[in-house]
Amino acid sequence: MNEIYSLETQLKQAMNRHSELLKDCTEMQKMTDDAVRRAKLGRLRSHMDFTSALSDMIKRAQCRYISHNVKSASKAEHKKDI
Repeated sequence: MNEIYSLETQLKQAMNRHSELLKDCTEMQKMTDDAVRRAKLGRLRSHMDFTSALSDMIKRAQCRYISHNVKSASKAEHKKDI
């Protein structure tokens, strides 16, 4: 009878440890997913702030630069990585 009780106790401990392991594994996966998402967003951020550049050009009344940048942007090749 003592052996059965001992086995039940060990089984409960193993089940509790397994549950903790699954919880920690799920938490680690969420952290990994967040890190990957942040890295992807970091790569996608624009390298030039077109809004502030446009407002600066407008303030300086540099219309020729504005038209040049608009023409350049419209001719740019858009590559899509999947």
